[in-house]
Amino acid sequence: MCFWDLLLQLPNVIWQNVTRNAQIAQQVQKSSVLVKRPRCGEAKRRPNWSQKLLCGHLRPKLSARLVGPCASSEATRKRMRFVGAVFLTVVWMLASGGEGGRILAVFPFPSRSHAIVLEALAAALAARGHELVVVSSFPDAAKHNYTDVDLMPDFAGSIFTQHSFSRFEMNAFQQAVAVWNKGLGMTETVAASEAFHRVLQDEKGFDLVIVEQFLNEGLYGLAYHFKAPLVLLCSFGGFHWHNYALANPTPLSYYPNPLLEYTHKMTFTERLTNVVMTTLWDLGHFYYYLPRHDTISKTLFGPETPHVLELESRAAVVLVNQHFSLNYPRPLLPNVIEVGGMHVSRSEVRPLPDELRLFLDGAEHGVVYFSMGSNLRSEQMGETRVKAFVDAFAQLKQRVLWKWEADSLPATLTHPPNLKLAKWLPQQQILAHPGVDVFITHGGLLSAQEAALHGVVLVGIPIFGDQMLNMKKAQHGGFGILLDFNNVTKESVLWALNEALSTQD
Repeated sequence: MCFWDLLLQLPNVIWQNVTRNAQIAQQVQKSSVLVKRPRCGEAKRRPNWSQKLLCGHLRPKLSARLVGPCASSEATRKRMRFVGAVFLTVVWMLASGGEGGRILAVFPFPSRSHAIVLEALAAALAARGHELVVVSSFPDAAKHNYTDVDLMPDFAGSIFTQHSFSRFEMNAFQQAVAVWNKGLGMTETVAASEAFHRVLQDEKGFDLVIVEQFLNEGLYGLAYHFKAPLVLLCSFGGFHWHNYALANPTPLSYYPNPLLEYTHKMTFTERLTNVVMTTLWDLGHFYYYLPRHDTISKTLFGPETPHVLELESRAAVVLVNQHFSLNYPRPLLPNVIEVGGMHVSRSEVRPLPDELRLFLDGAEHGVVYFSMGSNLRSEQMGETRVKAFVDAFAQLKQRVLWKWEADSLPATLTHPPNLKLAKWLPQQQILAHPGVDVFITHGGLLSAQEAALHGVVLVGIPIFGDQMLNMKKAQHGGFGILLDFNNVTKESVLWALNEALSTQD
């Protein structure tokens, strides 16, 4: 086959790959609950040439002209060669004219659940040809165009890597103070890091700066320092104060504070509590929390650096890890974009390890998956609660897969034959298995999103933060059962599991 014959087949080969990828994307979109929301008032634009080509409007004409029955004639072959040459020239010009940007991504919070969302975006940008310099506590250097700056040595052994169930006992005001102090301590730790200061001295500069929007306002000055646009990425729906700098509306009549246990349908008393709590929080935020972050910012980037609130208001785009289908209604400005679930996928789920696959495949009556997330350790919930779970699991006909961080169950407990323990479990691969019916969880946002995508019912035991809010929404939406941490008994666990399993019948 000559060069020109190969060249003539190039458009058709590309077309076949484009249509195949488009079909896969359509199939995933149909099967996923995390679909893109149409923007209110968005006008339908007339498709351009490339959109028509992808949608199939021009393919019959191109096919008839390029590979039709008259293609054997010499005139047609010359015309086909000419079209192929033009096509190859255009492709070459587009490929050679493209240039990736150099992007700094700073994800300082030392929590694996945060890193999962943030690294999904960074990895996708690197795969598209951009050069990424990622500052985080969870390095992953096995990627092209991807340079890691590891912060974990600076956090090792600190309170930021220690989590317990004691925060369940905190009220909303105590949680607010804990949030302020943890954010300030984390930002001070990063500001004192030698690895971070090496990034500040980078002489190449950056075309874009992406910073996690979570208790680290003192680092927003990175965009000012490198004279680059700022993009903020929040690993959850965001605190209420994130709306202020962006002038995004925050209607407290139906938008509950993330640390309260309310839904969007609040009683008068709940709305009053929501307003009072948020107002008191704002006093501490503006007069205690932000001034200290501003001091850190000016120490790092110079006394002429604008106030942290001003830096936040300059953000070009704010990406929030939420989706309207899994959250309460709230108004969003055009530069606040929902990207909830961008870390999950049906089409790219890796195969399970053989041991886990055989355990799940052999479950005749289904599987209950139990994990309290990446920060909480199940054995720390107390022996009484652990016993309640073990006794309840022993009465199930389903198999139970439990993320248990210790070597074994307490010696006083008998290990049921239907229970399998593991210190680490690939959660997305497990939830994607068709045999998994119920997911016992702490109510973390990522867990809720992953379970929703794979159609697994939740039994939630919220401990702190937005977990109660997430589980209230799951319960209100009909895809979750709420179990109070103070009411974990054998009977309550069996009730919650039977309620969740009944939805599978």
